[in-house]
Amino acid sequence: MGYRALSAAVVCVALVAGWAGAAVPATHQCIHDDPSHQAAIAADLKRSAHVVQRRSAEQERQLRAQSPQSIRIVLSTVDLTTSSQYCSAVGQSRPDFRGSGATLTCATENILTTAKRDFLTNDVLPTAIARLSSRLSVNRFTSNLIGSGSCSDMTVPA
Repeated sequence: MGYRALSAAVVCVALVAGWAGAAVPATHQCIHDDPSHQAAIAADLKRSAHVVQRRSAEQERQLRAQSPQSIRIVLSTVDLTTSSQYCSAVGQSRPDFRGSGATLTCATENILTTAKRDFLTNDVLPTAIARLSSRLSVNRFTSNLIGSGSCSDMTVPA
């Protein structure tokens, strides 16, 4: 084989090796090594609950005790028996119970009769509480939560 043939063969091998090298990257570049990708993962971990923290055995017991449970609802019907809180006659002025301290003038349809009170206390309110309790799971407080603000017109028992 002559010098020209050998040179042509070397050039041909070099070209083939170059094309093969172009098809395969010289170094592995993993996307996980990219700083912007790492920052996105770190931000996602901070937002999610997948960050595992070390807890003591006591903290684990407390955490299990605080797992979601049915909500406890305690209802007071004191305002249904306090005459200043409900309409018993047309023309009376009573709180509107919207938290603004405003009042309304009682009309015929606003009068709380014994039948309406019994229906509320024996049917509507117990059914509403049962349905809410069965559908709402919460992490319970260690003490009672007493509403304020819009409940300020209502009597909250101690």
